[in-house]
Amino acid sequence: MDREVPEFPRRRKEDKPTRRFNRGLYILPSLFTTANIAAGYYAILQVTHGSVAEPWHFDFAAKAIGFAVLFDGLDGRIARMTHTSSDFGRELDSLADVITFGVAPAMLAWMWGFRQLPQDLGEMRTKLLQLGAVASSSPGIHSPQTPDARVKNILLACRFLREPA
Repeated sequence: MDREVPEFPRRRKEDKPTRRFNRGLYILPSLFTTANIAAGYYAILQVTHGSVAEPWHFDFAAKAIGFAVLFDGLDGRIARMTHTSSDFGRELDSLADVITFGVAPAMLAWMWGFRQLPQDLGEMRTKLLQLGAVASSSPGIHSPQTPDARVKNILLACRFLREPA
């Protein structure tokens, strides 16, 4: 009564069921994207609270945009490292980029930079506006398309528009 042991084919790596650990990793890049959105929202709030009497709100807004750059860089890198990129993550990242690198820097530049320039600097304000118009219309000069380039412009404006201490 010798029993025959049935032979089953060995499993390939592709046939193994996915571990539960990988499903939990999908939330990690989205958390960094959410932190990016939160930093952009905080920057927008600080810009709206800022005034000539309370200029530190503008500093906080610029710092929040700087932290958002860090979160934006990390979310894509983490998604690629853990192989957890998804359509939802890409759409959420696009929304975060619009809020953090579109709306927040534009509001910061307007409220801190152009709106509060003294009248004796009106000529510089006009030249800055003309430079923006030339840069957007000429084929050789392109406006910044990446979040990093937009943030560099904001930080440059923060440096030159800050009142001397």
